[in-house]
Amino acid sequence: MYATVSVSFCRSFTLSIFIFASWSAQASNDWLAVTIDNDFFVGDDSGYTNGFVVSVFDAGESGEQPDPGVLLAPLRWSIDADNAVQNINGYALGQLMVTPSQTDTRTVSDDDVPYSGLLFVTNVHLAVNADYADVIGTTIGVVGPASGARQTQTFFHHLIGNSEPKGWDNQLGNELVFQFERGRIWRLWASTSDTRDVVAGVDGKLGTLSSELGVGMVARYGKGLQNTYAAPILASGRIVNPIAIDGGWFVFAGLNGSYTFNQIFTDGNTFKDSPSVDYDHVQLGGSIGLAYSWQDVSVTFALSDLNMLESIDLEENKESLTRFGTLTFAWRL
Repeated sequence: MYATVSVSFCRSFTLSIFIFASWSAQASNDWLAVTIDNDFFVGDDSGYTNGFVVSVFDAGESGEQPDPGVLLAPLRWSIDADNAVQNINGYALGQLMVTPSQTDTRTVSDDDVPYSGLLFVTNVHLAVNADYADVIGTTIGVVGPASGARQTQTFFHHLIGNSEPKGWDNQLGNELVFQFERGRIWRLWASTSDTRDVVAGVDGKLGTLSSELGVGMVARYGKGLQNTYAAPILASGRIVNPIAIDGGWFVFAGLNGSYTFNQIFTDGNTFKDSPSVDYDHVQLGGSIGLAYSWQDVSVTFALSDLNMLESIDLEENKESLTRFGTLTFAWRL
């Protein structure tokens, strides 16, 4: 069996930032978003197990546009932020973990994903124009015991009444990691009533965390779509968590394809021997969900499969390796 885990630390953060994509400057445009990814939402606890991200955003005030953060200096040249209609800059602190399908044994099968965790900081900047938006991002973090993933999963298992995972002694070793991101999204079509639209995106990433190229497309139905056309931007080989604003709502369905060149969660540590597993470099993923907003609060829930083609062929107890749910809350500060 080939592992099909394709995980990105900042995907929900990157998508959450687009709640501000079409807003004009207001008295306060500072926002906070909390995103939880967990396969507990689909009734299992293996593969991509858990991710937690807290994000803060600056969408500008009184006509002032935020500049890209210092972490984005290597990528600043690739976007025209000075002439964009709207700029949004954001920072995130997050943690994620990946575990094999069996967590009740101290050993890990050679054809299963190794235990791993990531603690990271991300800086993302969005430059929005009339019919397209550009995004750049930089992430730095640490993989291994220093990420604290073992302690987090153990606590969560106690919280929900599951048995304690026993194989964390086999996790990847400590390693500092980085990743650069560049992407663009277009609004391809919209109905005259602005209740339906189709958007498409491309995204590339390079780093020791992972390197990949991806394309994706999302169809939406709802209210207030123009204000959030950039919300479903492709991120990290899958599309998830577009967010509604200003009383808008919508349902969405997306498909995306990606090619992964390297990813530490399956390849293992970059500079030393560690557990690793073969995996599918070409993947087709999908997501469905609902976004709803009222006043200064927004909530989105999505169900995602990282690799639908592989899931068809997986054994029933292994198909959860690619499936999980995501819940995002965002509110104006």
